[in-house]
Amino acid sequence: MSTDNVTTIIRKKFWELPLEELTAEEWELLCDGCGRCCLKKIQDEESNELFWTRVACRYLDDNCRCSDYAKRTVLVPTCLNVKEIYNRMLTGCRILAPIA
Repeated sequence: MSTDNVTTIIRKKFWELPLEELTAEEWELLCDGCGRCCLKKIQDEESNELFWTRVACRYLDDNCRCSDYAKRTVLVPTCLNVKEIYNRMLTGCRILAPIA
């Protein structure tokens, strides 16, 4: 059986589920496109604290969207997926901070 025609099933009211139960696709749907995750970050080596700069990734467009989202992790190997972002920037993301 070919997986080319497989449709991802998004569960009803998936946003009410515990975060650890979300699929990768459901995590992506939580994103509101604020672009904060596309800002360059600096991590303190001693405290591991994360600091955001005002420098955006070169692929972030004027609409706060990645101009090549499908290839983002190839173009920028340090690019994080939404689930990884949750673990790193909980206090800064408008979507994830209220549910923590």
